[in-house]
Amino acid sequence: MAPADDATSSRPSALPQAIGTTLPPACAVTSTIPIGAWPLEQRQRPRPASLVRQSEHPTLLPPEAQVVPGNLAEVLQRLERLTSMPERKHRDTMSAVKAVGRVLDRPLSDIPTAPARLRPLLTKAHPALAEMSPARWTTVRSLLLGALSELGIEVMPGRANKPLSPAWQALSAALPDKKCRYGVSRIVHFFSDTGIEPTQVDADALARYCDKLLATSLRREVNPEVTFKVMLRHWQRAADTVPGWPPAAVTVPSCSRRYALPLEAFPASFGADVEAFLTRSANPNVLAEDYAEPVRDSTTRLRRLQILRLASALVASGKPIDDVTSLAVLVELSNAQAALQHLLDRRDGQKGKGLGHQAQLLRTIACHWVKASPATVRRLGKMAASLTPKKQGMVAKNRERLRQFDLDANIQVILELPGRVVKRVETAKTGSRKDALRVMFALAVEILTRAPMRVVNLCEFDLARDLVETRRGTARHRRISIDEARTKTAVRFERELVGSTNTMLDVYLRTYRQRVCDSPGTLLFPGRHGELRALTRFSTAISEFIYRESGLVMNPHLFRHLMIKLRALHHPDDTETGRLMLGHATSATIAGNYAENRTDSAFKRWDDTLRRLRDKSLPVNSDHSARRSTP
Repeated sequence: MAPADDATSSRPSALPQAIGTTLPPACAVTSTIPIGAWPLEQRQRPRPASLVRQSEHPTLLPPEAQVVPGNLAEVLQRLERLTSMPERKHRDTMSAVKAVGRVLDRPLSDIPTAPARLRPLLTKAHPALAEMSPARWTTVRSLLLGALSELGIEVMPGRANKPLSPAWQALSAALPDKKCRYGVSRIVHFFSDTGIEPTQVDADALARYCDKLLATSLRREVNPEVTFKVMLRHWQRAADTVPGWPPAAVTVPSCSRRYALPLEAFPASFGADVEAFLTRSANPNVLAEDYAEPVRDSTTRLRRLQILRLASALVASGKPIDDVTSLAVLVELSNAQAALQHLLDRRDGQKGKGLGHQAQLLRTIACHWVKASPATVRRLGKMAASLTPKKQGMVAKNRERLRQFDLDANIQVILELPGRVVKRVETAKTGSRKDALRVMFALAVEILTRAPMRVVNLCEFDLARDLVETRRGTARHRRISIDEARTKTAVRFERELVGSTNTMLDVYLRTYRQRVCDSPGTLLFPGRHGELRALTRFSTAISEFIYRESGLVMNPHLFRHLMIKLRALHHPDDTETGRLMLGHATSATIAGNYAENRTDSAFKRWDDTLRRLRDKSLPVNSDHSARRSTP
């Protein structure tokens, strides 16, 4: 695990630098007071006596404690010497400090007390990995915050503990909705507590709040800079809708990395040419000489986005937008090279599969649509090959995430998670939509465990189309059947549902699905209003559910890798089973992507051989034993 000092060694480039009239593209704002400019050492100094929170025990700290503790080991030592704290609170607080060390899995001496450095550690920690309930972790964090405050470390309160001043109370009551009220709540209470009235709010006041947020907040936000930016948006909305709300004269631009211009920004002829190309690709003439199989709707959507990115990159490289009149302009060698070079520069010179696909699309357009010269097509093909990294099996991120399943305990956690969650929800019986969503995501995990399909097929799963029931009643027989037209490899996906999966599906359909949505239709996982869930958001929600319930970092697609890994534990040379279950065309994909699993098994067999060689009482193998016994 990385040292505590490295927890915040790299701050996001989107850090707001100051407050003023406009925010530059990097999410910075201009002001007379730089945000985050105060050195971290200054934030760790003891607060003046006038700022230290008064308590009913004025002599909690020993006389020799003149400097705030720098790590939790020093916090524990200070707490042990306290005599005036109530006995039960004293015991619970010391227990909470020790619990933080267990959850973070590092010595207390390596855990800093400076909120700016402690916050990211607490944000990434998960109590489930230390077999701690979420409720207990909440209590631990609260007690830790109280202990740090008592020992002179300035920590921003997690919630308001004072009423608003009359002026702020009147303005807050006029906010348009709960979302806006919550968005500005923290800064409004900060101003009220520090005596800054609405008429006194200026750029400097906003800057002071941002610096306080960065330096002293221990809340669960992953990025306080983003929290501050979101607050500014709500503040601007309040200023636009509430009479008398202090204007901040702040413009908050988007920090999105999206750079593609809309199709309408280009000449009409370019848009017409793009749509004609996409239409022909999706619905080719079967009698044409150059007929090719039609592409899927998802491919059409991806190609439209890729074309817009390439055209926008060409414009960003210096080409006048009015000159981009057709796809023929895009595939001219000089223009194609300029666009790809711009995209490569955005990636800091790093090749990538997505960049290679965009270059390959240029070749496809040149060859099959523009009918460019063979030399142009060959040159575009070489560009695509040079920009595409060599395939080396599983990507590094998935390989690292699979490491957590080297532990048998984590395997049991993920396999038992769906049943455990459903059992807890049925025991609680609150009847809330939140509980219904927990059961829904638990069922999604159960299906991914039993039938590791791609997340797009899971998201679009239709009970009338993809679930086949051949028998009902007590001997219910169900089968997942996804036709080849909707699978990536054009191989039909078939899987019989058995045992606990069938039972969980019955419970979900009978009790919880109608709580997720009043009119769910035939979708297995409908949105709030019965609509198809957004694919990316659905995948993210499953990942968040798994992390929240188990502490494991998992995404839906990783279940496909996990299935092969678990199979390889017992049958390392069996690639055909994985090929059939995942729907790959050949076993080469399994052998290439999951070679590491076979290597691990090979080394385990070698470890067993070494153990037998070192223990002379155990035969290495029958042949070797026979040779040893021969005179």
